[in-house]
Amino acid sequence: MAVTFRRQLQEMLVESFEVSPRTEAVMGAAGKLVCSYPGPAIAVPNNVFNDSVFRAELANFLSMMDKDVLAASTTHKAGSEVVEERDTAHPRYITELLTGILRGVGCPAEIKRINKRIGDDVVWNDSRLPWRRSSLWLVIRVTVQVTLDRNSLGQSVYKAFMLFFMNDLARQARLRNMPNDVLQWTSAKLSRRLMKLSVEAPEWLSEDVSRTCTEIGSLLNERWEQVQAEEATSPPWNPSALDFSADTQLTLLSSSGYISNALQAHYLVSPHDQFEPNSHLRPTLDAFLSVDRTFFQRTYNESPYMTLYDLE
Repeated sequence: MAVTFRRQLQEMLVESFEVSPRTEAVMGAAGKLVCSYPGPAIAVPNNVFNDSVFRAELANFLSMMDKDVLAASTTHKAGSEVVEERDTAHPRYITELLTGILRGVGCPAEIKRINKRIGDDVVWNDSRLPWRRSSLWLVIRVTVQVTLDRNSLGQSVYKAFMLFFMNDLARQARLRNMPNDVLQWTSAKLSRRLMKLSVEAPEWLSEDVSRTCTEIGSLLNERWEQVQAEEATSPPWNPSALDFSADTQLTLLSSSGYISNALQAHYLVSPHDQFEPNSHLRPTLDAFLSVDRTFFQRTYNESPYMTLYDLE
């Protein structure tokens, strides 16, 4: 859950939204989830929010909700019922609870919301908790986009800002010699964002992004040429450094069962089918011109297509 506070002239807007959707919703979606941000919004008068006791209790509530283990659904494992901790907490435990508390001192606010297509994933395999996409990154993007949208700057400004921000991250990744895969997908994502913005992107930003992608491409090419150069040279031949005794002792740990089965295996030889070709000698021109009037009918019955072909 994320909570944002926006101070207005007469009131404080307290907006909250769920950062990680429920696992059931993510796994059940055919594509990306379409979510509306933010969620419920409560307008708290400034004279109430400026009260030090109120702010202390609100901060204490948020800190405790971040640490407390909330009631979660249960599942059956190894014949016993255990708490299902791989899913996110239900919105009623934090979002709806906080909204209900703030309704006592404020009132619902009419705000402008945005829609985002969320490509979340729930990846789990022999681990304690599943892998989910970064929730902090989503909070940052939603907060920035909502702020820019309410200041009448529009979605294009948000996308241009994200392109500028990611371009700076890509430049830092190149200077810090990040791995090849990180540099490759960073450059690909920058190129895709720039292509989607097209003419809406400022000229200076387009040139800066193109320069960054070119520098990353040059660095990757240099690394690939270095790998090719290292692989092209043969290893040095130094017979005196060889250890024949150690190199000829093979340890096949945990392979005794496989070797025993392989030595004791009895293979059944499948019987060979007798091949009897169903073909006939192709007639010659003299056979077709013979006085035997039944010849054509007999050959036609045996192989009609080939007989007509030979006749033509």
